[in-house]
Amino acid sequence: MKYLLDFDRTVFDMEGLYKAIDRHNPDAVLGSVESLEGIDLEGLLFPDEIEFFNTHPKEQMEIVSSGFGLTGQWEVSYQQKKIELSGVAKYVNAIHVVADSKISTIKRIARECDDVTYVDDHPENVQNAIQHIPGLSVVYLDRTGKGVQIAGATSITSFAELDAII
Repeated sequence: MKYLLDFDRTVFDMEGLYKAIDRHNPDAVLGSVESLEGIDLEGLLFPDEIEFFNTHPKEQMEIVSSGFGLTGQWEVSYQQKKIELSGVAKYVNAIHVVADSKISTIKRIARECDDVTYVDDHPENVQNAIQHIPGLSVVYLDRTGKGVQIAGATSITSFAELDAII
């Protein structure tokens, strides 16, 4: 079993980051490495995700992230730095940061392993994975709790629900 996990809003609390930037670095440009200075990014990993990491082998976990997200297009170097400062590397076997679409990276990993589950909060990413990678188990993480369903994906509201559906 291998889990491919999106980073922003799946593993990492972006809204919490924006609030911290407003408090600590209000004059910094969003998406700049400078905007991250003095902020405890490790504290922004979602608690349910940390629990999931702590109960599953590191070898099963990989992050697949891009510079394209719900709130903007970010430089790969910014995304890499944010992920590095979050400390998530101690929980995962590999981190893949791509400039835009994650599909080719997810396809490559899925070809190398029989049992892969991809978890993302971005509906477009979820739909693309369903459409372009047959046989991939796709999970839509809806932390809003609005009950959004995406055809072909299983929906959850926290990582505490993931083991029950896999």
